[in-house]
Amino acid sequence: MLSTAVLAILAAIVIPFFTRANQKGHYTKWKTHKNKLQLDPTLTAYYDFSDGKGSILTNSARSKPTDTYNPIDLDGRILNTTSWKKSRWQLKWALQFNGESTHVLTNGDFTGNAVTVVCWFKSDTLDTSLLSFTDKRSLDSAAKRNLYLKGGYVVSSNPKGAIKSKTKCAENKWTMVAVTMGQKFGKHILYINGDKEAESSSFEVSGDSLKSLIIGYCSNAPFFKGFMDDVVVFKRELSDKEIKDIYIAGKP
Repeated sequence: MLSTAVLAILAAIVIPFFTRANQKGHYTKWKTHKNKLQLDPTLTAYYDFSDGKGSILTNSARSKPTDTYNPIDLDGRILNTTSWKKSRWQLKWALQFNGESTHVLTNGDFTGNAVTVVCWFKSDTLDTSLLSFTDKRSLDSAAKRNLYLKGGYVVSSNPKGAIKSKTKCAENKWTMVAVTMGQKFGKHILYINGDKEAESSSFEVSGDSLKSLIIGYCSNAPFFKGFMDDVVVFKRELSDKEIKDIYIAGKP
């Protein structure tokens, strides 16, 4: 009969092997779904945090041919401490924010009468920023839409008001938040892990001049502290099913 010590050694070898193999298979399915998202013509920004080094965050939603692609216009700039760590997938990277000053400034055209934003995060604090849309690429620019945690609950705000999740986000656990606003459904809707959490008929999209997405900071909460992964922006309202599908495919 094998001794307890031998069984412990075998478990230490075998369990991680099957865990990595299982995640590799799941990650392959996620990449297939992600590639489908990146083909969506309404995709404005896709920051998948796959760079793994440096202070540039690549926007993989490239509507222009590669030879005319201008990274100054579309890629993000990581400011004030760059710390790359393993993401919710052990096969790729995520960015760690220090909660003091780390943030990402991006250029883009986020103006329009409809929007969906999706992001994955893991934070060890209950009061923290997630992201904001502003008219200029600057922390001093007036924010038109903010997404943040207050007491562990996700809050999505715009000039017409704010909605808050019913579910409290778990600390140090990967969470997917999604927000839709627009005229198709006529609502401002908040989702946590693929499930609808709150909605309001008060929303403000058209008329806003939004030229920047700031990741890791908004005026309603401290700088984000924790890990950030895929941040995605569409110029349309995704359906309940589409958001649920993203969560199911993207959950490690």
